[in-house]
Amino acid sequence: MSGKQLTKNYIYLIISQVSVNLLQLITVPYVSRVLEPEGIGVYSYAFAIMTYFSMFAALGLNYYSQIEIAKNMNSKEMRYQLFWECFIAKAITSTLAIIAYFIFLYFSNLPNKYIFMAVSISLFGEIFNNGWYLAGTENFKYIATLPVVIRLGSLPLIFIFVNQKSDLILYILIVQLANFFGNVLMSGPIIKEHGIKPAKNLEIKKHIINNLVYFIPTIAITIYHALDKTMLGMLQETSIQNGYYEQASKIIQILTVITTSLSLVVLPRVTLLEKEKKQEELKYVHTRTFQAIFLIAFPLLFGILSISERFVPMFFGEKYMGSVSILNILAILVVIIGLNNLIGAQGLTARGLQNKYGVGTIIGLMYNLVLNIYFIKNYGGIGAAIASVISEFVILLCFITFTWSYFSYKDIFKFAIKYCFFSIVMFLATKESLNFIDNTISGLIYIILIGIFVYTSILVLAKDKLAYLFMKALKEKFFEKKDKYETT
Repeated sequence: MSGKQLTKNYIYLIISQVSVNLLQLITVPYVSRVLEPEGIGVYSYAFAIMTYFSMFAALGLNYYSQIEIAKNMNSKEMRYQLFWECFIAKAITSTLAIIAYFIFLYFSNLPNKYIFMAVSISLFGEIFNNGWYLAGTENFKYIATLPVVIRLGSLPLIFIFVNQKSDLILYILIVQLANFFGNVLMSGPIIKEHGIKPAKNLEIKKHIINNLVYFIPTIAITIYHALDKTMLGMLQETSIQNGYYEQASKIIQILTVITTSLSLVVLPRVTLLEKEKKQEELKYVHTRTFQAIFLIAFPLLFGILSISERFVPMFFGEKYMGSVSILNILAILVVIIGLNNLIGAQGLTARGLQNKYGVGTIIGLMYNLVLNIYFIKNYGGIGAAIASVISEFVILLCFITFTWSYFSYKDIFKFAIKYCFFSIVMFLATKESLNFIDNTISGLIYIILIGIFVYTSILVLAKDKLAYLFMKALKEKFFEKKDKYETT
C-alpha cells in the first residue's frame, strides 16, 4: 500500500474519533449533571477494578495478534489460520478472567456490587473484540465507521432512561451493552472474508506462550492507567475527587485518541517494512508520523490551557470546578502519551523489542505507585494528575533512551520546536480573545474557531508540507470522484 493509503487510513480514524467525541460531547454534560461527581466517581472506581481482570482477558493478544496478521498481510491462507488460532486463544483467556472476576466479587466486601456486575459486560465483550484482525489488515474504514454507528444508536437511550442520580446502573448498562454489540459486529468483515468454518490443525498453545512477551507490558500499562482511580477510591473518603479526576481525564482521553490513533495505523505498515528491510520507506514513515504527532498534539495542549476555566463549568457543571486544575496539569499528556505510543509502536514493538517496552512501562508504573501514595493522600485528584504526568514523562525518557540510535531525534526535536511555537502564538490569540468574548456556549465555540483559524493560518503562511498533505488527502476523500480516488 502507498503512503497515500496510510494517510487515508489515519484520516478515517481521525474523522471517526472526531465524530464519536462530538457525540460524546452531547451526552457528557447531561450525564455529569444528572449523576453528579459522586456517581461518576463510583462508576470510575468500579470500572478501574474491572480493568485489572480485563488485562488477563486480553493477555496481550490484541497487540500480538495484530502484529502476526500484519506480518502475513499478503497471505489470505495464513491470515485465516492465524485468526482462528488467536481468536480461540483469546476466548479461553477471557473466559478464565470472567470466572476469576465473579469469584473476586463473591468474596469481596465492595459496596454497590451490582455496579461491579454491570461493568463486567466489558469482559464478555472482550471475547468478540476482533479489531486486531482488521487493524492488522489495515481495514480502518470499518474500524472507524462502526463506533460512530454504535454511539448514534446508544445516544437517545441515555436521554430517555438516565434522568436522576439513581439511574447510574441504567447508564452503565447502556454504555456497556453498546460496547459489547460493537465488539460483536467487529467480526462482520472477517466472516465475509473467511466464513465461519474454523480452520483445521489449530496451534493455540503456541500463541498463548509467544504472546506472553506482550503480556508484561500489557499488565504494566493496564495497572498504570487504572492505578490513579483505584488509589483515589482507596485513599479518599468520598468518591468526589475520583469524579473530578474522571471527568478531567475523560477530556484528555478524548484528545489523546487522536494522536494514539496514528500508532494504530502505522504499526502494521512499520511491522511489514521491518520484515521486508525497506529502510528508505521506514525513514519516511518515521519522519512523517513524528511530525504529525507534534502538528496535532501541541495545539490541543495549548487549546486546553486557554479555555479550561470556561470549558469545565460550562461543559460539566459548576460542581466540577475541582476538575479545572486537574485538566490543566493533565493537558501535557496529549503530547507525551502520543509520543510514547508512537515510539513504543515503531521503535520497539515493530522491531521485536517488547521486553524494552515492558521495562520502560514498568519503571513508569513504579514511579506512579510511589508518587500516588504521597500526592493523592495530600492533594487528591490534583496529586494524581501530578503523579501521572511525571510517570508518563519517565516512560518517555526510557523509550527515547532505548531508541536513541534508531530515530534521528535531532530532526524530531526541530519539529517539536516548530509546532510548539506555532501553538503558543495560537494560545496567546485565544487568551486575548477571552477578554472581549462573552462567557457563553456560542462565545466558547467562537474562541475555539479563532484558535483553529490562527493555527491553520500559520501553517499556510509557513507552507507546512505535512499540513498540505492532510488537506490534499481530505480533498481527495470528499471532493474527488471515487474512481479517481481509488487509483491514487
